[in-house]
Amino acid sequence: MKNIIKILLVLLAGVFIISSCMKEEEDMFNSPDNNTTTYLQFTDLNDVFAMTPADTLPFTFEFGIKLNGNTQASDLNVNFEVVSTTVNLDSQVVVSSYTVIIPANTYYGTVEMTIDPNKFVLSADTLKLNLKIVEGTLTLAPFGADATFNFIYNVCPFDILDFLGGFKCYETNYMEYDVNFSLDPLVPNRIHNSNFYDWAAPGATLYYDFSGDENQIITIPYQPFTYGDGTEGFAEGTGTYDACTGKFSCDYDVYYGTTPDPCHHDFYREGDGKSATIISKSKAELMRHKIK
Repeated sequence: MKNIIKILLVLLAGVFIISSCMKEEEDMFNSPDNNTTTYLQFTDLNDVFAMTPADTLPFTFEFGIKLNGNTQASDLNVNFEVVSTTVNLDSQVVVSSYTVIIPANTYYGTVEMTIDPNKFVLSADTLKLNLKIVEGTLTLAPFGADATFNFIYNVCPFDILDFLGGFKCYETNYMEYDVNFSLDPLVPNRIHNSNFYDWAAPGATLYYDFSGDENQIITIPYQPFTYGDGTEGFAEGTGTYDACTGKFSCDYDVYYGTTPDPCHHDFYREGDGKSATIISKSKAELMRHKIK
């Protein structure tokens, strides 16, 4: 099973990638120059976050501007601007302020950047945001006055093989039980559940069609199903999956004969699921109760 790869790359252009041949210049701009020159530069842009199709909540991190040299006797307001961007600064990426306040007698001030994964069209393309400190009373550090953020959406490659074999199924309002998925011999990205509803007749399966794209949608087409006591019914539904974790969930309209039973399933590997509340009744007992 693939693990979620946490690779949001946040790079400060020219600060962290400096060759040994430039060591002399690097030292000069990261220390006071005989206590006469103070430089401004971006800092704290090396945080690592995840941006995957499974993310649902915006996340926020701090970055800042610092003084390399002498502190100032009063608060220092340092402005920065967006030089170029491929993101929407009103929704996808929101910067809390374009002014960093460095308090008096300190070296450092911060602002926040919030990224909302839900606002991005899923893509493996790099999304760039270029920032630059606005010139003012202090000298800009040649290796730190500009910053380039590279937001890379981590779209895990889909592989139907990750959804085959033994899984745990947690059925809401019922219990957790074992299921097994096999590959359809003809239809791509279709798998069969041999223990659907924890009450399948011998040989009866329910099949699921995976979209195989960035939408990560599962379709369970309308199909007949034979229950463990031989009763004929049908089921259909929809679901979502996560190509990074191999987990998936489905909602169904299940009919035992003509008796409806809306149903939700969460599928996950052994040891990777939730605690289930076990109801000490079999599916057959529950269904017999429903149709009385």
